[in-house]
Amino acid sequence: MQTSSPVSSPLPVDLPSAIDRALIRIPPLWPLKHFVAVNPFVGLADRPFADACALLVRTAGAAPFLSPADYLALHRDGAISDADLAEAADHPADVLRTLASAPHVPTSAALDTVADRLDRQRPHAHWAVFVTEEISKFCATYFDENQTTWRSPRHRAGLFAAWREAARHDLNPEAFGLRDFRAHVAQLPADPTDCIAACFIALSASPTDLTDFLHRQLLTISGWASYCQYLVREDTMRGRANSTLRDLLAIRLAYDTALHRAFGGRIAFSPEPPVRSATGETALLSALITCQTAYELGYQRTLARQLSATATTPTSAAAPRPSHGIPLKPAKV
Repeated sequence: MQTSSPVSSPLPVDLPSAIDRALIRIPPLWPLKHFVAVNPFVGLADRPFADACALLVRTAGAAPFLSPADYLALHRDGAISDADLAEAADHPADVLRTLASAPHVPTSAALDTVADRLDRQRPHAHWAVFVTEEISKFCATYFDENQTTWRSPRHRAGLFAAWREAARHDLNPEAFGLRDFRAHVAQLPADPTDCIAACFIALSASPTDLTDFLHRQLLTISGWASYCQYLVREDTMRGRANSTLRDLLAIRLAYDTALHRAFGGRIAFSPEPPVRSATGETALLSALITCQTAYELGYQRTLARQLSATATTPTSAAAPRPSHGIPLKPAKV
């Protein structure tokens, strides 16, 4: 089995806090039986909108924008006025020119996972899809609530412990081409936090932002990550500890580490975003943020006018309420 190259730097001292910050960024997702609509960016609510958008471009590859053409249409239709743009930007004309020259919203600038890098350097590898599907299949079995005819015998163990035991006997990754996967899993620490640290060392990763690096790992399995966050939230409200989301992060990193051990000698892995060939990406992102801000300023102004008009409109005198012959007695204090 190929091993990773020696680590050039020690384990970051802020790894535990970076793990906690990455976990907090994941929004909870309620199951359908009592579904609750949740702001998908609730984990970023402490950040200004521009910072949150820039972070999502780094970690998710996209941010919650309309297309440049949509914003230009809103401006033409008056939904985004010149006054709104002037309030949101120092040079609104430059913003409009940037949008007019942009074919699309900036995407695919996310931090790399090993699976991402392999897929770009080895066409048709499909490792990113494979890893997501493998984790999803296991989670579907582990979190099963009697929907299937056979339930995992390990469902009472923690998520990471159950996965580690099952993966030690799983031939599917090796059949797909991931050499020595079972041996790799057998060497992983039993504690999920220790596993995260060991994987970080094995990857020889030196990301500019460690929290972004870990956040990106979870976003590749965002649906299950959000469900795990829901379970963590429910237990936290009841005063119980729950490490399910941390377990999921350890599992995701274990797959990336296995890929790095198997193919690390043939790929140049870096957790930093890939170099973009297109120019003006930063200007486009800034223009989209400006237009979204202007759009919301216009909406706020319109809503304020409507509420003000409603408050100042005189109302007719209310008809006296019929007593239906039952005298009303004052309440006792």
